[in-house]
Amino acid sequence: MTDKPIYQPGQILNLRGIILRGSEARTVIAGTEVEFRIEDDDGTLLYREKVVSSEYGVASFTWRIPSNAKLGEYRIKIRDGEGDEIAEHRIKVSRYDLPNFVVQTKPSKPYYLPTDKEAEIEVRADYLFGKPVTRGKVRVVEENSREWNWKEQKYDISEGEIREGEIDADGKFTARFALTDTHDELKEDRSSKYEDIKFAAYLTDLTTNRTEQRRFEIRVTRDPIHIYLIGQPSLGNSRLPMNGYISTFYADGAPAACDIEIKASEAGEGKFVTVARIKTNSLGAGKISMPRPKIGGAANNLGFRFIARDSAGRRGTYDRDVYSGNSKQTLRATTDKIIYKPGETMSVRVDSTVKTGTVFVDVVTGWSVIDSRFVLLNDGRAEIQIPYSNKFKGELKISAFVEDPSDDEETIRSTSGVIFPAKQGINVDATFDKALYKPNEEATLRFGILDVAGKAVESALGVVVFDKAVEERARTDTEFGQGMFRGLSGLLGYGNGFGGVNVKDLNELDLTKPISNDMQLVAEIILHDQYYSPNVFRSKRYYDEAKSVFAAAVTRQMQPVANGLRVAYEQQNRLHPTNEVGLRSILEGRGVDFAELRDPWGSAYVTDFSIDRSRDIVTIKTVGPDKVPGTRDDFAAFTTGFEYFTPMGRAIDTVVNNHHARTGQFIRDQHTLFAELGVRELLDRYGRPYKVVADGDGRQLQLRVRSSGPDGEFQKSDWGNDDFYVWTSRVDFFVAVEKRITAIQSALRRAPMNESEFKATLRARGVDLSDHRDGNGHPLYVKVEQRSRFWDKVAVETVQNLATNSASSGLG
Repeated sequence: MTDKPIYQPGQILNLRGIILRGSEARTVIAGTEVEFRIEDDDGTLLYREKVVSSEYGVASFTWRIPSNAKLGEYRIKIRDGEGDEIAEHRIKVSRYDLPNFVVQTKPSKPYYLPTDKEAEIEVRADYLFGKPVTRGKVRVVEENSREWNWKEQKYDISEGEIREGEIDADGKFTARFALTDTHDELKEDRSSKYEDIKFAAYLTDLTTNRTEQRRFEIRVTRDPIHIYLIGQPSLGNSRLPMNGYISTFYADGAPAACDIEIKASEAGEGKFVTVARIKTNSLGAGKISMPRPKIGGAANNLGFRFIARDSAGRRGTYDRDVYSGNSKQTLRATTDKIIYKPGETMSVRVDSTVKTGTVFVDVVTGWSVIDSRFVLLNDGRAEIQIPYSNKFKGELKISAFVEDPSDDEETIRSTSGVIFPAKQGINVDATFDKALYKPNEEATLRFGILDVAGKAVESALGVVVFDKAVEERARTDTEFGQGMFRGLSGLLGYGNGFGGVNVKDLNELDLTKPISNDMQLVAEIILHDQYYSPNVFRSKRYYDEAKSVFAAAVTRQMQPVANGLRVAYEQQNRLHPTNEVGLRSILEGRGVDFAELRDPWGSAYVTDFSIDRSRDIVTIKTVGPDKVPGTRDDFAAFTTGFEYFTPMGRAIDTVVNNHHARTGQFIRDQHTLFAELGVRELLDRYGRPYKVVADGDGRQLQLRVRSSGPDGEFQKSDWGNDDFYVWTSRVDFFVAVEKRITAIQSALRRAPMNESEFKATLRARGVDLSDHRDGNGHPLYVKVEQRSRFWDKVAVETVQNLATNSASSGLG
């Protein structure tokens, strides 16, 4: 993660991450090399740096954002030592002033029903130091869409209705919006339960003329209670009981305890009859377990109607078709409960359409099997007891599988989840020495890092400090519902959730107390949808599965090859192979005899060299167990890619800068660039001439080298074809002029107040803006803005009247 949620051009970005190994992502990797790459919204590579992770698996880097960086999102991509992308992070760059007040909005209701003809939104604002804004103009706008236009560097906003006014004596403004049209749309569209209408409220403080915003939503709903069907696939096979889950929530997301009436009909007939009644608990959870209703034929699809009512008479309805899957064999494994305490035995029941056979039952943590047993089916049923093991900690999967009697190469599987609550990770305590600090005072923060047993542990600690105003600006500059720490829930152990309960909550249950049935049901819903595919190896499928058997050994064998190619590329001016002769030569220089390498079956490896846009791709393949190249058992033992244009790209950057230093002019066309390079043309990987495109990008004059791609034809658009850019050379055409203007303005005693005065002061000192052009060759113009600033600042001075020798005080 980065040290701030938002940055300005010219600021320093600090990123810190943890390198983890395995699908379970719990083991840190120390001393491994990773590469950080920063790309803009066009996919142009702006910066890259290779670092080695610390003993705690921590890798970090620092990047000064260019002062002329375009505004918008940037992608930070992280690659491992083999060049494979292992993670991505996005940052936002925006020019901003820090806010000194926060806009607050409050809809009159948490959601609006068909009886509500209009919505009222109260708007107010408070300074960051706590006092309310008492004089201000308000503009509340319905936002139909809002997207950042990277090319034009502005938001494209489509607005609907607008309400404007001033805050009253109580510091509030109320905006009212009609809801009739939205209710009518929901009435016509039965597939939608609700519609969230997006708004932006802008408040201008009349004492400072500063404007801040708050983006918010209001919910318009057809029913006060929303019903959701969970686990539908288990409802669709009439050869086993129908199992599934119902959740009921109020339209604002709060759980609703309800009585549920379940009706069924042949799909499309609309002749519903009541087939069951259930209840949802205080967390909005309910379970369906019943035989298939005797409606229509066993192979017919069913339509269900769920009707929910709470104790106050509020209701909701939901229609859903369930499709039969009678043609498929199925298996279902269920446990006697979901939350177990240490020492308890798991009882697993298996129901299957397969009448006889051996069912294997695995206990899995992540992707690792920690216990495995088997049981025989008797008339499609079986039960097995799994005694407690010290390995049973945290979230586990119970995976049962049996061979399909009609296809002995296939298995019929079922996977569900259980949990043995166990606190995860570490506990961090932080204490400041004071609650309030004055400017320039030193703050002391004491940390305590403890494991789940309360013992001190040595650890790597990262601390981020940034202004509350920065966080507020990031919020107002971000889309609905996003935040700085999004995407970390899995790493922090929160996992899936339901009704305000998540996996982390389950792991932290107090096991000295009984586990309620309500909590057991919620845990069942959270963990019901698990995926696990057991590795089953059969001799007749050996050829197909050879890769998974030998992948680890082949990867280790290829490590010297990977290291040799990497070192040559980094240390020998991006040297890399494009054919087998080049491959063998490079590796020989690194002490690797490629001709002597053999795959697990004693065959020589074969090579393949291809092009992927701006990268040369090297692939080394094994011919597999049948020792015949080009058959289905072949697989890639190693593949990597190299940016082939980098040496020429750096040469282009050099001649662009040298040309400007020598002539004072900028290269703006292909002819001049090729003359400076001393070449007649540049050929791409397909033997065809590159095209150099010169254009402007803000303050940047850029030369982009474009290939016509495999088809050899240049297209007008940058999108939807096989053309691609291999290099972008940028130069700030205005930096020298800017320095001269800054020096001139700094020496003036009186600042120019309009465009004519500004240009006159520059001309008088040798800078004529009419002599300069932007990156696209267009004339420059001057934009005049006036801004007011306000701050509360009182300075108290003590002075002495020398004539009377008496002290007095005044305000300055």
